[in-house]
Amino acid sequence: MDGVTFTVQDRQLRSIIGSNGAGKTTLFNLMTGRIPATGGKILLNHKDITNWPAHRIVTAGISRTFQRSSFFPGLTVFENVRIAVQRRCGGSSRFWASKERLPGVAEQVEETLHRVGIADSASVLARTLSHGDQRLLEVGMAIALAPKILLLDEPTAGMSPRETERTAKIVRGLASTIAVVLVEHDMDMVMSISDQITVMHRGRIIAEGTPKDIQQNVEVREAYLGTAA
Repeated sequence: MDGVTFTVQDRQLRSIIGSNGAGKTTLFNLMTGRIPATGGKILLNHKDITNWPAHRIVTAGISRTFQRSSFFPGLTVFENVRIAVQRRCGGSSRFWASKERLPGVAEQVEETLHRVGIADSASVLARTLSHGDQRLLEVGMAIALAPKILLLDEPTAGMSPRETERTAKIVRGLASTIAVVLVEHDMDMVMSISDQITVMHRGRIIAEGTPKDIQQNVEVREAYLGTAA
């Protein structure tokens, strides 16, 4: 990172784009406590959370997904999301309790599954889901933690065009209630759903603005989109 500074507003969808090695995932890892920052500050609602441990950052209100799907393949879709809900509600040690002994949790899980469009697969083992639905399951687990900011690291990687379109609509819908920061290589998706776009190149920000601003930026076209874009 080289002087990277930006602000995410509530209920804003900000996309971060850049070629491989630009520093996008490194930025996410700094924001979520996976690697230590050697300088600068990370603020959440004006509170300095720089170098907090990952679990404390999640509790404070930042959750994320990863480039590779991260879930429990041998559990059902419902059980995967229930673990996240229980973590937030303070019942994370009662994984195998019946839903009758966990009032309100089942309803929150069902609501979350509806938000990410996989409610019909609640009783299915996670490992049997299609690739696209596995990515949406991970998004569901992240929003089940009730974050203030949701970080999505290439959520449509490996998806078909139809799955990508579906996921784009879901991500845009999530931004109506929380702040979303999206790292994504699908430029059609980025340009169609983003409020603001941050362009990174070799660890620094070279441009920020609306999708229209970014499309017209000469430096971005040369560094990332290509001069013929």
